[in-house]
Amino acid sequence: MNSITTKVLILDDDEVTQIIGSAIMQRLGAEAFTASNLVEAEMIMKDDQITMMLVDVNLPGNHHQFNEVIQQKINEEVRVIGLVGKNQHGIVHRDNFPGLHEMVEKPIDIEKISRAVGF
Repeated sequence: MNSITTKVLILDDDEVTQIIGSAIMQRLGAEAFTASNLVEAEMIMKDDQITMMLVDVNLPGNHHQFNEVIQQKINEEVRVIGLVGKNQHGIVHRDNFPGLHEMVEKPIDIEKISRAVGF
């Protein structure tokens, strides 16, 4: 990683994922912020220059608004990595989430995240 600190926003309604994700990103040398919903995420993004996002693709709430926010961040060249759990059949469909740079299956760990973020 270069001398400019990578600022990562972890957007997930699961507190355990936030804690683990934050610890992993800090261990990888990034500054981590967490948000449980879009309102919190937008407040953080307004105040900090986020360069990467780890986003729960099944975040509860307004999916249209969620998709707009994520697409805007992708257009701003923010690297967006989807966090996804397996569905009831154990299958994850990446095709349902166009535009994401990477997708990481939960539960997350340092190996999965470091491969996805590239450092």
